[in-house]
Formats: sequence, C-alpha cells, structure tokens
Amino acid sequence: MKTKSREVLLRISGLLLMVVVIAGTKTIRVEAAGAFENLSAGAAEVLDSIDLVTEEELAEYAAEYEEKYSLAMANVRESMNIRQEPSVDSQKVGLLYADCGGTILERRGGWTKIQSGNLIGWANNDYLLFGKEALAMAQQVGIYKATVHASGLNIRKEPNTGADIWGQVKNGEVYEAVSEYTTDQWVAIEYGGALGYISAEYVTMEFTIDHGETYEEIEEREKRERKERQTLIVEEGTPLYEDEILLEKLPGEELDRQMYQMTKEFLHAHGYERYEISNYAKPGYECRHNSVYWTGGEYLGFGLGASSFFKGKRFHNEETLFKYRFDGTTQDVEVLTKEDKMGEFMFLGLRMTKGVNVEDFYQKFGHTMEEIYGQVIRKHEKEGLLICENGIVKLTDRGLDVSNYIFCDFLIE
Repeated sequence: MKTKSREVLLRISGLLLMVVVIAGTKTIRVEAAGAFENLSAGAAEVLDSIDLVTEEELAEYAAEYEEKYSLAMANVRESMNIRQEPSVDSQKVGLLYADCGGTILERRGGWTKIQSGNLIGWANNDYLLFGKEALAMAQQVGIYKATVHASGLNIRKEPNTGADIWGQVKNGEVYEAVSEYTTDQWVAIEYGGALGYISAEYVTMEFTIDHGETYEEIEEREKRERKERQTLIVEEGTPLYEDEILLEKLPGEELDRQMYQMTKEFLHAHGYERYEISNYAKPGYECRHNSVYWTGGEYLGFGLGASSFFKGKRFHNEETLFKYRFDGTTQDVEVLTKEDKMGEFMFLGLRMTKGVNVEDFYQKFGHTMEEIYGQVIRKHEKEGLLICENGIVKLTDRGLDVSNYIFCDFLIE
C-alpha cells in the first residue's frame, strides 16, 4: 500500500530541519553545510497534524543537535555590533538587528562567531540568546514561506477542492503563509487582500528569519533609500546619480510634501484643474496626446527610437541611426494578453481623476470589474484610497498621493 508523505522545511540562518511523516513514523533530518543526520521516532510520538512544527518540537530537535548545528538570536532592542575579532577593540564589520539570528560558527571567551546572511563576525554573548530561548524567539518572529512547485495551481476561496477560485499561482512563486489557517492539506496565503488556499501537495514550506547586514550592505541600502525618497527621479548613469553632495541638497520628504501641496493650491486658485496624477490644465485644454496613453488608445511613433501601440502590439523603432535609415525595423514587439489589457485599463485609467467606467470595462473585456478586481477594489475602499459611485471607480485625493501602491494590485500575473 502506497503512503503519502509531507515535508516541512524549516531553514533558520543555515540550520535546516526537515520533518517527514510517512505512515505513522516521523523521520527528522537535520542538514547543515552538506552534512546529514537522521533520527527516527516511534508511532507514539507522531503528531496528529504536521501542518506546522510547534515551538516545543523545534526546541526538542535543536537541543539534540545544539553542539553541531546551533542558532543564536540577537537579544537587543534595536541592533548590536558584529566585530572582526572577539574583542571590543576590534573593527566593526556589520550590525545584527533585533529579531535577527545567525548560525554559530565558533565560541571563544564570552564571544560567539556567527554567520547571518552575508555577515560573518564575532558577537558578545551578553547580547545573544542560545538553545531553547533562541528557538523560541525564532518561532515568534520568523515567517513561513510557501514555494509553489506546479504551474497553474488554483487559489481556492475555501480549503476544499469544490470551492470557488480566486485565481492561479505559477511555478516557483513564493508567498508568505498565514500559519493560523494552514493545515496539512491546505496552505493559506493572502491574495488580493483576501485569504486564499492552495494545495499543500504542491508546496514546500520554509521557515525563515531575518539576517544582519555588513556595513557595505548598509551603505548600499541607505544610498538606494535616499534616491527613493526623492520626488525627482535620479537615473543611474547620470552625473547626479553619482554625486552624493548634490543628492543631499534635493528636498527631503517633508519639504517635498509642502511644495506639492502649495503647487496644488496655487494652480487651483488660478483656474487650473488636476485631470491626471501629474497634470493640470484649464477646462477644455487637457492634453489630448497624454490622454491617449491613459485611456488605452492607439498611437504611432515616427523617428529614431519612437514608441508605438497599434493593433494590440507595443513596439519601438530602431535606435541606431544607420539601421533606422536603411532598415527601419521595429524592436521589442510585445503582444498584450487579455490580462495585460485589463490591468492597463485599470492602472492607467485610474491615473485620470475622472476614474474608470465599470460598464466600459465589461463592454471591452466581457467580464465585470467586480469579477476580476472586486477584492482589490474593496481593499482600497476600506483604506480610503478608492471611491466607487455611479458606475465609476476613481482614486481619492489620498489615493492619488500613493497611487503606485494601489496600481501594483491591479497587475494580473
């Protein structure tokens, strides 16, 4: 008689516990640095449900292998220093943050050498947790990630094969599992602001915790964040992108918001109305050229590198002058799918302050807007970012300010 088995993977900064349930016998595999150890437990110890491993079980497994495969967790309010050598006078190589952990590599005189992500160095034992305490914290702060191993796997509205379907996930996609609703048969995930269920048979569950950063990684991250905070888009490869002094002189977030609000009030006072996220005009003088883009209209571009959208295809002209003169071929031809067109109808149309028309969506695609985007729309209505009235869906003033956050939810992958 064939038996089905289920694996639960728990990866904790280099420590991997694999629990396999096969017909009443539980096998525990511990893997680290290419080494394998196996232990079998009798039927009396088998769990009734193996959907998620409990803190007590993790502590039991980890204690048995503590000497060889150990976990250390930061026991600090914000962050702790990681040093090159086990001394307070040694050079700092990075930071281990609260709720982060690492694999123990070596111990010496009140110090522990750990690896956490790309960060390797020595930490003072006074600021670390070990053994069962470390495992307990890891269980508290870690998350379960579900990796899909099948194409076109249905996301059900309820945990049964007869339930309605929200959509589908693709092979290789990773979702954060909602552990309190996950069972040995179904993995619960958040999908479009609602709870969905995918078959556990085609999913690998992985338990992860955050890791520290080297000072090089911190510097690179802070540099990216400074650029992202700027309203002015600074393109990579430009002189401004590399000039830290000039970047620092660009307006900060608070001043940027003040300038933004002042601009809106000034233009409105002088008869200019906002008709699109970043465009104002006096009534009747809205840019017809730009409006074609936001309403999904067709357009042809003539000249070197010019872009076009025609007969459901998006493309651009040759960018090299010689080739363009004698060949004139188009580049990067993209044929839009029905899903692409529906997504663009929504997130491009919502750029316009007049919003998108529910009936137009149905006439264009043969599906109701509620059927395709109902969950997304209700999510952002509750957040005060969307308004639905008289057959029109549009962004609120606050929604216009955080439009990119909203638009991402209208992409169908």
